[in-house]
Amino acid sequence: QQHDSYLFSCGCNFVKVWRIPPSTASVGDPASHFKHLYDIQLFKGDISALEALQLHPSTQLEQEAVTSVLAAASIDGSINLWKLERRDGDREAFTSILRPLHTKEPSLVLREAHTGRIPVLLGLQSLEDPTIESKLADLVSVGMDGKVKFWNFSQASSSIELELLRSVTVELGQSGQKYHCATLLKRKEDIYVLVGGDDGIVWSIACSSQQVLACYHHDVSVRSLLIVERHASASGQGQTMSQFLLIGDSEGQVSLIEISSDGNDST
Repeated sequence: QQHDSYLFSCGCNFVKVWRIPPSTASVGDPASHFKHLYDIQLFKGDISALEALQLHPSTQLEQEAVTSVLAAASIDGSINLWKLERRDGDREAFTSILRPLHTKEPSLVLREAHTGRIPVLLGLQSLEDPTIESKLADLVSVGMDGKVKFWNFSQASSSIELELLRSVTVELGQSGQKYHCATLLKRKEDIYVLVGGDDGIVWSIACSSQQVLACYHHDVSVRSLLIVERHASASGQGQTMSQFLLIGDSEGQVSLIEISSDGNDST
């Protein structure tokens, strides 16, 4: 996960914090290398998902320079949150970007957010749309318990809290089947959470209405999903955008599906 000039990666129960080289650095220049800054260790539970996201202005904490949070989901079903901070408005200053978290507990640990592993966390703030903003959440979590949960951040004294707005359950085809992946699709009318798993179906959940639809039937287990957008100039029409869904499955195959403007898909 990238946040401004920093990159966060995870493995086992560690989050690694890296500084991203500036775009002006030339090849071969030491400044062009990623720099490992430090590690953050969770004392319980391997990390299964990571997401850095901007806080909505209404959830900014008063009298603190908090702009974002880092969320880490664990295989035990918990969600760990840290505040991302800067001092004096310096975007490049490393001081206090996460406080000295290698010696500090998370700002918030939400136990049993799901039953078992959480393979996906998705931040919605980067996809805000003024026409549907009030209907969305700040964070979406997808659990192997078959639940997709929508969360909002709220202020409590000098800390942050995570409030569950709603939970949507999609029943997979057979007992024991699980979700493995999810991505976000932004359309004019809404933002959709696309979820894939062992039943080979890509499910669509509308963020505003929570309507659940089976939008694509795949032959085998879906293991990865990605939305790709392509912008092009059309004569007399200005900029046009095409959206594609990439599906990776358990047999190593990748399918490319174009999502048309009317919502119908073509392979």
